[in-house]
Amino acid sequence: FFNQVLVMGKSSVSDLSEHVFDLIQELFAIDPLLLVSVMPQLEFKLKSNDGEERLAVVKLLAKLFGAKDSELATQNRPLWQCFLG
Repeated sequence: FFNQVLVMGKSSVSDLSEHVFDLIQELFAIDPLLLVSVMPQLEFKLKSNDGEERLAVVKLLAKLFGAKDSELATQNRPLWQCFLG
């Protein structure tokens, strides 16, 4: 699901497609390990030419990196470095 929505841009996959970043945030709160395969896709989106899309990913990652007890920055250094620019 996430691969189709994030990488392939298929918004017709599900009615949930428009809420993909909310879903990622909720799943991260439940168990960050659920999203191990999604994080590289978010790094890809950080490099997008679409300003709105890039801003949405930056907002999401700010929440994930800043979440209480989050170890995302240490567990995923490439994503952290890309986030920092």
